[in-house]
Amino acid sequence: MRGQACWGAERGGFAYGSPPYGYASEGGVLVPVEREQEALAQMRKLQAEGHSLPEVGRRLEADSHNPRRAEHWSPASLRKILARP
Repeated sequence: MRGQACWGAERGGFAYGSPPYGYASEGGVLVPVEREQEALAQMRKLQAEGHSLPEVGRRLEADSHNPRRAEHWSPASLRKILARP
């Protein structure tokens, strides 16, 4: 990393790119977004119950938990989000 991104990362801040789903960047620090944290909890619960990723996406949308940039949840996006610790 170079420049400002490196400087922020070295100090424990959020360096670059979009914050992960469930978080926002405020002053270079990741802070939880309550509504998205609720969606994350629902995703994990539905996955643990054995629902398919397309079904998880449909249920999230039915509860008005929408992705940030897309019209619908894709299984690939859900897989990536659920793979995070």
